[in-house]
Order: sequence, then C-alpha cells, then structure tokens
Amino acid sequence: MTHTPGPWHATLDEPLITVETGERGDAEICVVEPRATAGGFTDEEKANARLIAAAPDLLAACRAAGDAIFDTRLGKDELALLTQLGAAIAKAEGREP
Repeated sequence: MTHTPGPWHATLDEPLITVETGERGDAEICVVEPRATAGGFTDEEKANARLIAAAPDLLAACRAAGDAIFDTRLGKDELALLTQLGAAIAKAEGREP
C-alpha cells in the first residue's frame, strides 16, 4: 500500500484547513473543519492539520531511523526502540505490527 507522495502542506483558509500535496494544491489529502462551537480554528485543530501534513516526512524519518538502529549493535533499549518504530511504520502502511 502506498500513500500520496509528499511533501504535504496545510493551508488555513477559513472556514476550512486543507491538507494538500504539491505547490499548487495538486491533490487534496483531507479537510479539517472547525468545531461548530468555535469561532475559527482551535490550536488543537491547527496542530492536527500540521501533524497530518507532516505524515510523509515522519514516515520517512522513522524508516531511516529504523535502518540506522538495525545497522548498529543492538542492546535491549535499541531493540525496544526498533520494535516501536516498526509498529509505527506498519500502522502507517496499513499493516499489522
């Protein structure tokens, strides 16, 4: 399973936050709508949109970190971290950890 390639970016354009790919918004990834009770976007909604937009970069960093850890001498802590990274990558790729 693959995802829309990054980079992704979040655009705040009231009344929506749109996460898109490409410099001109070539593909819409998702739309974050403000809560009905809020006047504008909450800090949490903005943070969620930024996190979604960072997803391709975070996945790539996790893969690179996992490869780097795997290539070193593995102790108990490194094995635990490698397991955690592997589970996060599997979840992002739609696989069972």
